[in-house]
Amino acid sequence: MIRPIKWISFPLAMSYWLVTAIRNYFFQTKVFRSQSVQIPTISVGNLSTGGTGKSPHCDAILHLLQSRNPGLLSRGYGRSSKGFFWVEVDSSPSISGDEPLMLKRRNPTVPTAVCENRVEGAKRMLVENTNLHSLLLDDAFQHRWIARNLDIVLSRWDKPFFKDFILPIGNLREPTSGLKRAQIIVFTYCPENPADELIDVYRKASLQHSSAPILFSRMKSAGIHWISRTKPHPSPKRMLLIAGIAHPDSFVHSFLEENPQVEYRLLKFQDHHNFTEKEILNILSIAKEFDAVVTTEKDLIRLPNSRFDEEKIPLGFLKIEVDWLLHGKELMQNQLDALFTS
Repeated sequence: MIRPIKWISFPLAMSYWLVTAIRNYFFQTKVFRSQSVQIPTISVGNLSTGGTGKSPHCDAILHLLQSRNPGLLSRGYGRSSKGFFWVEVDSSPSISGDEPLMLKRRNPTVPTAVCENRVEGAKRMLVENTNLHSLLLDDAFQHRWIARNLDIVLSRWDKPFFKDFILPIGNLREPTSGLKRAQIIVFTYCPENPADELIDVYRKASLQHSSAPILFSRMKSAGIHWISRTKPHPSPKRMLLIAGIAHPDSFVHSFLEENPQVEYRLLKFQDHHNFTEKEILNILSIAKEFDAVVTTEKDLIRLPNSRFDEEKIPLGFLKIEVDWLLHGKELMQNQLDALFTS
């Protein structure tokens, strides 16, 4: 249901729809041409504006590709730099962006780069690293200038694309007709045991837009990883949570799964938020009222970890991993393996 006030944006939505439809038509009719690279290329993206779990799913897919010498290429959203950069585990988030740096730290042996021009970035990666046998593109479903062999599209279980609308009325970057390009659709943030009837609803609704296989996944906590020199009490009772992500409620839900008895306070910030000195001082002041501070893995990249050590405040991050449902891991692995046998 669209709120009445959003109908004011209807003319803008129709204009946006027209622009994206024309652009997609030009690619479909070869007026605009996608450029291929020399190795199997996989894109992980979505129709919506964000918060579908792309980073954890990129991490999961990199693990499935580990025998295929994968590389990772991202735009590096939120960085202040421009052009091509290799991402190292000690890179600055202002140069690399927070999500590529997080993925590099999770996968230190995977060559990782950022470049807003994906074609240029992919070509440079292949020139400078001749050992790459596959390439994973982060958030590239709408970046059609680079060809891909497999398009994976993510959609949240609680905000499925078939109940959403195009910007600015809803959160879709393009019409749902774009899903005809997808080879796999993954519904993310599913409940642990979704009812068979609901699974059927999602599959039938998806088939109205795409013939792609439908997979399901949930996010599970892999525990709190303490990174400060000051360690918390073995059973902390009060924790301060910090989240600068698109859907902080998902972070809180994962936290409470393992810490249901803990009293907490949540400080929310915008996605990819760069913390100011005033905000850091405020966080440190509030943190002294709690036993420990827990943040997201992405926010940890942008927080000044040493400042927490100076104040002897325990700091950790909640690691989130993908839990494939209904044999989703095997189905994804089969789709990936097929790229190297065809």
